[in-house]
Amino acid sequence: MSFSPATVRWLADHRDDVAAVEQILSHRPDNYVHDAAMVARDVQRWGGEGDSRAVMELLSARKALGKKWGDGAASDKLVCSESAQQATPMPVAEVRMELIKQTCGANTLVHDVTCSIGTEGIAARRAGLDYIGADIDPARVAMAQHNLAGLSAHLYVGDALTPAVRPPQGCGYVVIADPARRSQGRRIHTPEDLIPPLPDVIDTYRGAELAIKCAPALDYSFWEGLVSVVSLDGQVRETTLYTPGIAQGRTRQAVVISTRGPQPSRDVIDDTYPLPDAESPEHPNALNPEESTTPGRFLVEPDGAIVRAGLVEHFAAREQLAFIDPRIAFLTGTRIPEGYSGCEIIETTTMKKLPAVLKGLDAGAVEILVRGVNITPENLRKKLKLKGTQPYVIALMRIGKGVASSTLAIVANKRQWG
Repeated sequence: MSFSPATVRWLADHRDDVAAVEQILSHRPDNYVHDAAMVARDVQRWGGEGDSRAVMELLSARKALGKKWGDGAASDKLVCSESAQQATPMPVAEVRMELIKQTCGANTLVHDVTCSIGTEGIAARRAGLDYIGADIDPARVAMAQHNLAGLSAHLYVGDALTPAVRPPQGCGYVVIADPARRSQGRRIHTPEDLIPPLPDVIDTYRGAELAIKCAPALDYSFWEGLVSVVSLDGQVRETTLYTPGIAQGRTRQAVVISTRGPQPSRDVIDDTYPLPDAESPEHPNALNPEESTTPGRFLVEPDGAIVRAGLVEHFAAREQLAFIDPRIAFLTGTRIPEGYSGCEIIETTTMKKLPAVLKGLDAGAVEILVRGVNITPENLRKKLKLKGTQPYVIALMRIGKGVASSTLAIVANKRQWG
């Protein structure tokens, strides 16, 4: 359900009642009916235009938002299911604000024209940046006002394509927009179909510095500034388009955030990192456009943000890794880069011999990675019918080109962290 402004006000007025009932619920999917009945019973005693369904949705949405904002960060926030689904993970928003602060200065006003429930506002204020937020939905603005209480943020109801803030004199000014990437439940694949359309957002704020959040799969070859792709724990979350004033000479950037492994980490790589000669002895075959390389000790699959940003060559050069095949984003080397995962290679083989190799290794549960071959991991797993006990990683890739190409199968130990 979508919250109305009246529902948001009612939930805010009964925040203590909501917190009390949240403590006594089981929060188990198989016990939803019982929990809903308890909430309905309590809501009758609270008074006003109460709706137990809104309370149940709020509690469910807070749980979903907590996974994006961190444990406990959403415990007192107002959020509906749709806005929780659309919300940017807080570590991703914090990366954006740090970049804006670094390039535009600490004395910068962030004007978020699609503020929703206030994620960007929280990140901006944490970074020490001034913040104004707007949304066309009055209920979203009401939730943002609650969530940003005490943070000196200014919010208003307004259309993203109707400027209502005059750029200040004597300080930086950055407009943030997050056009809707879905329509009627389907993903949007062209900039013109975003809501509002990406070209319209650019035209409306032409002359201002922009940070426009978009889906990673769109074609951004037209963009003259920085295209920054961000991943969190191995999942590509979003692409942000930054105008040249924020880009500072960069056109492509990958930000890899990890909360897994031995300790949390963040790595940034962009296209200003120098690429060596293809024949450089320091990076053998890393950039050779024609030849394949015999796999070394470790198999490294670059993070999805690096692949989407087109920075695999830069990553390979920086980490002294080689392409197993120049057309495939599987790398190999003598070590696993710090902050990334990789697998120690046991054996290379063919698809025909793969079942026998796995049987000899007592393989059971396997992680299957595929690049350049028409193989579905789920179907292959069923065909292999592994009955062993040991976990492994299988990497399947196309090597060579044309009629001379073939499928290489790599069997490796389970992932480890560099």
